Amino acid sequence: MNKFWLSLSATLFLNSVADAQVRQFPYEARVVVEEAYVRSGGGDSFYPTATVPRETKVTVRRHDPGGWYMIDPPEGSFSWVPAKYVREIGAGKGEIIESDIVVFVGSEFGDETNVWQRKMMAGESVSILGRRNVDTLSGPQPMYKISPPTREFRWIPGTSVVPVGEEARVQHDRNPYVIPSDVAEQMAQAPVQAPTATAQAAPQNTSRFSPSQKLVHLQQIREEQRQLQQIDQQFRSMILSDPSKWDLDAIEQKYLELQGKATFKPVAGQIDLRYPAISRYRQRKAELDEFNRLTSATEKRDADLMASQFGVPSLSASATSFDSMSIGSMSIGSMSIDQPFPVAEFGQGIPSTGIRNFGMAGTPVTGSGSNTPSLESYVGAGYIQEGAPGTDSPFLLTAPDGKLLAHVKPKDGVSLEEFVGRSVGLIGTRKYDDTINSDRIEVTGLNEVRIKN
Repeated sequence: MNKFWLSLSATLFLNSVADAQVRQFPYEARVVVEEAYVRSGGGDSFYPTATVPRETKVTVRRHDPGGWYMIDPPEGSFSWVPAKYVREIGAGKGEIIESDIVVFVGSEFGDETNVWQRKMMAGESVSILGRRNVDTLSGPQPMYKISPPTREFRWIPGTSVVPVGEEARVQHDRNPYVIPSDVAEQMAQAPVQAPTATAQAAPQNTSRFSPSQKLVHLQQIREEQRQLQQIDQQFRSMILSDPSKWDLDAIEQKYLELQGKATFKPVAGQIDLRYPAISRYRQRKAELDEFNRLTSATEKRDADLMASQFGVPSLSASATSFDSMSIGSMSIGSMSIDQPFPVAEFGQGIPSTGIRNFGMAGTPVTGSGSNTPSLESYVGAGYIQEGAPGTDSPFLLTAPDGKLLAHVKPKDGVSLEEFVGRSVGLIGTRKYDDTINSDRIEVTGLNEVRIKN
């Protein structure tokens, strides 16, 4: 029994010595195929990072299952690291400023960033090859293109290389788990074919290899997000334009088309949030059209009443113009009147674009004076009254019967305190403010006038 165990132990020891001789790493090998694809991991599921031509020398570090050899990154290999974790310390040199920073294996076939092998620690040095924005799962990020850091490797099919040197070849061929060198060289004579792409997509460059499935999916997500942003911008530009030119149906159709073909669920979900906004603007436009119609009729009637007070014919539709303004200001409709308006000059006025709800029905403004502005100069007329103290509009414009016409705020050094209780014609800008359900006037000039009761 003792002799048996002694013999078995000796056999196992000799086999282990022979196996150690076969597996002496690293060793140098050369590529024996016309072109070999180097990958980011040991398997066809890992994206290729580069190609190496025949006779290229590589350093083999390990033999992995499936016939894949782990090698040092060949010349031209690179990696990606987020720029925010790197501090440049010289020409082509950088330093990692935080610990546990993931470095992604780069590929000459596209912006592949879904394989990483190691994390770098604060203080480690990197060789910078360039910098640009790279699409990642969390969005485009500025990244440094760097030389592969230490302990980052690549993989190549074992059938594509043979050891360099007779001794290395002998040791290699004694391994029962690898293809002998002479067989590998015979196999290398057959035409090499590019790997089968994992997704149907156009290549990133002139290479025969398409991007990986993950990169294709990422590119699709980014494209759908860009299309959504483009439609959003068109929507935003439209609602800031003249409401009469709004085409909400066309915008809604664009959202529907994108949602119908979107493969990224968050994009489809974001589009759902746009439809209520379209409905709100559609309702607002309908209200706006009705408001504009009523305002136009009212201003035409007020203009006719004003004209009759001066003994001139009623203004025709051609003498009164109504201009639609933006929905953002709600200042819908302006009226210009060619009839001169005599008043006593008080202060320097700045002509405005028109007059809105000028005067009160049955109480047109009258006055006297030689140097007077035209009717177009005034945006309102009435009595100045004190408003609520500490508010954005400290004064009010009222009719003789006390009816509120507008909230008033002086600008450009204009003082209104001394005009409280007096009748004036106001120059400036007038807009409707839906937060107070009233007009708001910013006064840049005024004239004291007489209002006929």
